[in-house]
Amino acid sequence: AVARFQQACTGGEPQGCSNLGVFYAQGNGIAQDMAKAAALFEQGCAASDMNGCYNLGVFYEKGRAVAKDAVKAAALYSQACTGKKTEACGNLGVLYAQGNGVPLDMTKAAGLFEQACTGGDMAACSNLGILYEQGSVVAKDLAKAAALFRQACAGGFAKACER
Repeated sequence: AVARFQQACTGGEPQGCSNLGVFYAQGNGIAQDMAKAAALFEQGCAASDMNGCYNLGVFYEKGRAVAKDAVKAAALYSQACTGKKTEACGNLGVLYAQGNGVPLDMTKAAGLFEQACTGGDMAACSNLGILYEQGSVVAKDLAKAAALFRQACAGGFAKACER
């Protein structure tokens, strides 16, 4: 797979670059190289592969192989979210909920969690459930919160099972 992704990346296929970046980040079949992974994610993102933008956003948010930069992470998540990368919408929602790299905006966070949850991001469903449970941003609705926690739990997000 590594050889095929390398061939695709070299041949100008941005998804091949992003996929190869995942292999370098995980050390899957090759020696782990986070700097190489970041460079491949950047290459994929620059060529409009939303997986590359999302993964590069995670690297900037966490400070993996690049300087930690929440503003840059938010911009990359926003780009990937607009490009229909569901998890990026959820991660961007978390940044808005924390006021990390973007202005604190719980209403915007709720909308992003809703969008990501609808797209299948179970962490976002759980986060939205918390907002319905608290009732500070959206109208308090414990039945809706419970349904979202059940959905996220059934979808494999263990933290939601506790709720």
